Amino acid sequence: MTDTMPRPTMVAGQFYPASPRTLAQAVRTFMDTATVEPAPERIRALVVPHAGYVYSGQTAGFAFRRIEGKRPSRAVLLGCSHRYPIFRASVYTGSRFESPLGDFPVDRDFAHDLAEVTGSRSIEPHLPEHALEVQLPFLHAACGGPVPLVPVLFGSHSPWHADLGKKLAALLDPGTSSPGISFLLTTVGQKRGGWQNYWRGLVANGATIVSGWEVAYNQLFSAGAGHGTKPIVISYASSPAATPGTAALLETCFRQVEYAGILKGAANVDGARKAIDFLLGPTVQKALPSSMYVYPVTRNIRLPDGWATRAPMPEWTVNMPPDYIAKNREQWLQQWRAAVGRCMVDDGRHLVVWRDGEICGIELHARIDIAKVDDVRFADLFQHDRDLLPVGRGPEIQRDRFHLRLLIHACSFARAARCYGSSTIDPVVLRPSRSRCAWAASASA
Repeated sequence: MTDTMPRPTMVAGQFYPASPRTLAQAVRTFMDTATVEPAPERIRALVVPHAGYVYSGQTAGFAFRRIEGKRPSRAVLLGCSHRYPIFRASVYTGSRFESPLGDFPVDRDFAHDLAEVTGSRSIEPHLPEHALEVQLPFLHAACGGPVPLVPVLFGSHSPWHADLGKKLAALLDPGTSSPGISFLLTTVGQKRGGWQNYWRGLVANGATIVSGWEVAYNQLFSAGAGHGTKPIVISYASSPAATPGTAALLETCFRQVEYAGILKGAANVDGARKAIDFLLGPTVQKALPSSMYVYPVTRNIRLPDGWATRAPMPEWTVNMPPDYIAKNREQWLQQWRAAVGRCMVDDGRHLVVWRDGEICGIELHARIDIAKVDDVRFADLFQHDRDLLPVGRGPEIQRDRFHLRLLIHACSFARAARCYGSSTIDPVVLRPSRSRCAWAASASA
């Protein structure tokens, strides 16, 4: 069977009625007789049985009645394999699942990305399996028709399943990224006193944390320009408008408003006001969705076709008073760094960040006059671990048009700059290269 062929129904007439009319009536009866509490706004998962309807149909009716009227962008179906041995998992990447009430398309972009990341693409295990097929008539009734599927079958539990989540997410440092701080605030607002343990769990599960959105989305994200290996990324709820085949988890959003203003004491206030008026005018506001992939701030601006479907506004977001955020921001960042193991040393000139004994980065906060900088050795910044960097030769400097590479052996920024012949050091961020003592610094030509 090729991945362009549909998966045919296999247990119609056995586990459930084969007649579309009889099947629809049976499912409707099961759901109508289910007395359930009003569903919460955000439902993440349903646990349902997969036996024949005569045995489990009523129980399934209770579950699917909870989501009646909702229409998700995709439904990920997870089930156990009864007839085919699977050591890890089987992600179905075919075209669609046939069903008496209407065929369900497979979200093939998402399925292919998931299969690539997990190394678990296969079609054959799905052909004789009933566990996912029996859910489709109920899903059809609850959602008012077929929705895109991501069918996944699992075998017996193994260490591979426990480690699976380690490969999935690219997260952002809230100290260096605005989407990163928004996600941190979301976890603080949703998890309350348990948010630090939530982050510890993410790190323990191997989540990747990077400094900026550009790296996370365009290099690590599987749907980004770099076609990376992470199918989950911290980004904007409007990003799916720019990246077809993706969707946002709208229950995990924090409202972020970007703004422009006039500085107090500005020399040309009238000109600045005209610039603000231009930004708020219809020309710019109409262009924002298609050029910046963000919502306009003025009302009555027509959105591009399909925008509202691909990038719907969240019905609810975490909300905190700005004064409360300002008061607690630094404390939360320090607690976050401690929770994820990104510790810091700040001697007033350098900001040194490391994790698990390895340096992650060194940031220079402001332009520094070399004559006023003491000859502080890197080793002195790590008095608790002097073996981290060897003490020895001075820096060897190599420079091309765009980069200044400092091969630093426990020497100070001041000594490095003096060797280069500079009287000042501009604000800069250093990141380690493959060698523990080799650092790359951005510098203009």
